[in-house]
Amino acid sequence: MVEFEPADFSVDQALTELKSPRVGAVVFFVGVVRGEATRLKQTYAVGAKAELERLEIEAKNRFGVEKTVIIPRQGVLSTGENILLIGVSSARRQKAFRAAEFIIDQIKQSASIETEELG
Repeated sequence: MVEFEPADFSVDQALTELKSPRVGAVVFFVGVVRGEATRLKQTYAVGAKAELERLEIEAKNRFGVEKTVIIPRQGVLSTGENILLIGVSSARRQKAFRAAEFIIDQIKQSASIETEELG
């Protein structure tokens, strides 16, 4: 599941989405705006959703995970606000950790995410 959100996301809601009888592990990464930037403006290029959906499929195929949730925030965000949620569920924790790290690394390398410091 990929959803772009202007408002904050719910980790509890993502947890509900990720659980199933086959799942023994759920791993989350929550990115937060660091203190160096008072405010950030985050936007996504056309095609970013398709790119993130491709990452989901690749993570599932490569690591054998059950489900993924990727929720990037967009708009102007202040220090301490949540900016990105990645959730991965699998039968075993190792697969979930590896898949989450893979997704994070790929997103950070992506040209479809633009982050601008506003001051």
